Amino acid sequence: MKITIKTITDLHIGSGQTDGIVDNDIITNAKGQPFIPASSIKGILKDSCRQVSELLELKVCDGQHIQTDGKKLCGISFSSPYGSEPCIICQIFGSYGHEGKLRVYDAQPQNFEHAPENNGQKYMVTGHNRIDRKTGATVESGLFIARHVPAGTVFISELYFESINEKILPVAEAFLKLGLLNLKRIGGKRRRGKGGVEIIFDGKAANEAGVKKLIDIVKTEVNAGNTTYQAAPEIIASSSFNPVTVELSFELKTPMIINDNQLSGNHFETLTYIPSTNVSGLFFSRFMSKFNDAGLLKKFMDGGLISFPDLYISNGKSVCMPWPKTLVTCSKAKGETKGHTGPKFCFDGEETLCECKAPMEPKRNTYCSYGYEGEKIIFEALKGPHKKVRMRNNIDPKLQTTRSEGGLYSYQEIIEGQTFCGTVKFASEKIFELWKSVIFNGAEEIDASFGRGRSRGLGAGKLRYKKASKDSGFSFPIEKRSISPDGRCVVMFISDTILLDEYLAPASSIPLDYLKNILPGVEFEIDENNTMLNFKVKRGFNAHKGLPAIPEAVITPGSVFVLKFKDFTTNKDKIFDFLNKLEFYGIGERTGEGFGRLAAAPFGIKPAIEVKEEKAGLSLKIEPDRAKSLLSPLDVEIREKLQGFMAANKYSIDYIPSVSSLNSIASAIKSNPNSKSAIEALKREAGKSTAKEKWYINIWLPGKKEQTSFINFILNEELTGNDEKASKTIFWLMQLLKENKKSKNNR
Repeated sequence: MKITIKTITDLHIGSGQTDGIVDNDIITNAKGQPFIPASSIKGILKDSCRQVSELLELKVCDGQHIQTDGKKLCGISFSSPYGSEPCIICQIFGSYGHEGKLRVYDAQPQNFEHAPENNGQKYMVTGHNRIDRKTGATVESGLFIARHVPAGTVFISELYFESINEKILPVAEAFLKLGLLNLKRIGGKRRRGKGGVEIIFDGKAANEAGVKKLIDIVKTEVNAGNTTYQAAPEIIASSSFNPVTVELSFELKTPMIINDNQLSGNHFETLTYIPSTNVSGLFFSRFMSKFNDAGLLKKFMDGGLISFPDLYISNGKSVCMPWPKTLVTCSKAKGETKGHTGPKFCFDGEETLCECKAPMEPKRNTYCSYGYEGEKIIFEALKGPHKKVRMRNNIDPKLQTTRSEGGLYSYQEIIEGQTFCGTVKFASEKIFELWKSVIFNGAEEIDASFGRGRSRGLGAGKLRYKKASKDSGFSFPIEKRSISPDGRCVVMFISDTILLDEYLAPASSIPLDYLKNILPGVEFEIDENNTMLNFKVKRGFNAHKGLPAIPEAVITPGSVFVLKFKDFTTNKDKIFDFLNKLEFYGIGERTGEGFGRLAAAPFGIKPAIEVKEEKAGLSLKIEPDRAKSLLSPLDVEIREKLQGFMAANKYSIDYIPSVSSLNSIASAIKSNPNSKSAIEALKREAGKSTAKEKWYINIWLPGKKEQTSFINFILNEELTGNDEKASKTIFWLMQLLKENKKSKNNR
């Protein structure tokens, strides 16, 4: 259901932060535009539906599954993942022991660039006084300033139900529509007249008769316990091994939190990828909602039918995966190449020191895309997904106010607009068709959500799939991959893996039994010298049971071990068959949930490899004549102009915008000779109240006895006439400022 929210009065959705002038600022998205978080929509909608239930005298609980007389209302049963009969509010919005079925998207502004302005501003800024409740007078130092979104702004959001009982669906939809009709205000300061909204949605009752029809549907008695489920198809193991590979992609539409270990106090971090357990959990929950066949579900969870993947940050390539622990780079190079050893694989006890004598080590928070070009293996470095920190209040469900202890906490979240991908494999075409019918139900893309806070709108996005071509990604035949002539093959973990020793304790090495069970008769040994394993404790949360998952000691993605096959030249076909099955079945415990995924021979022991990095620029220590020969004419022209500016204003350099301020602009500019969007980005940055002083400082023009403001100098046609020039200008200005700071420190 798509809903349109039009503000009737000023709207305030607080961010809990200040910009130095405005005390109560509003929350903004990655584009710097205001939005209404899905959690705010869900919270106020739940409150509105609770009011509707009181008016209609519906039997609902207070969120604790207990009525006022102490009688238990919503039963909790852990024998079934869906529990027993919860009330309609628990079914829709969730509560302890019951995962809510409603999913909400953040409400994004529509055409905000053309939103109505008030005295030239797209926001309202108002002053307020804090009042002493006893005296009725203003509290000393009680003046504060708040920012608001003006009336007339339009926001768009979507609501949908995830795996809800089909018998309850019509009642839930009608109940939700009544809640939307009853919703009149949203956001903060509602008692002061702020946040008045009009909600427009499909199926909105236009008259009293339409409202009465919705009420009649809601009051209909529904016995969900007698639901008739579809008959699950019979799964017969195939005699031949011919897996189907599908490329899965997930475009994130709202911020996402994937639980990681708690850092300290009340701050939480997020993982930077979507674990396979989340991907498999989506299938299992929808499977039970459709078939409710626990026996067949156990077959899937036992493994051997579907190989679920981790989803990693994508750059559009078919295969993206963890950064290998064996692919090392200089820890101090920072993108420079002169005087540093290039990225290389570390095998056979090679020296791991760079030319500069710094240690060579794997990149952190980095992933890579993987592919072949001719005889070369191409690894392209990908930075981990963009994240930010958000503050949130912990609400007491009974008092509906922030808890007095531990009420405020912060957490990292992955910013919306990014895409994650992975490859899922199926034992047969029939199992693939079953998975497709359960997840996509005939559609090419679906709404899905991953991670924490799904019922509050977090982690929502579009899930898509396509069959992999034969020679792409991990469908690329293993016999064409890099296996050394002496039979050594690198194997990399691409998901968390649980390995147990003979005493059922976490194993510190690779137990051979796991590997030998895959295809008996293949003789090999593990090269312990080239085994590089990283371990961590994985903690999760079981959303169906409302309980934390049991912590597991796991081997992390990117860990590597090397297999040495005997009689490789005479036994190739059997070894290739073994490696194909190793990729599909994985190793370790709980492989049916996505643990233990492996990539066989993604790179060789001594491969012809090329690592493509992000453009890092040239060191400014290169001699001028040599630098000119390496740079384009445009780079040379811009660099000379900026060097002239630096020389003419050497006493004012410390007062212009900092490197970090310029870096935020640089990240928003794409080098395009036909676009001028960079000029708008520069003006927007210079217009911020906290930055105006630095951008409008007077500077001397190079070679002239004239002054102008720094922003006017930068907006010169020769420096920022288009996005290509602007990109180079910002880059070289940052390099020169860094060099200037370094020379000052040396002095």
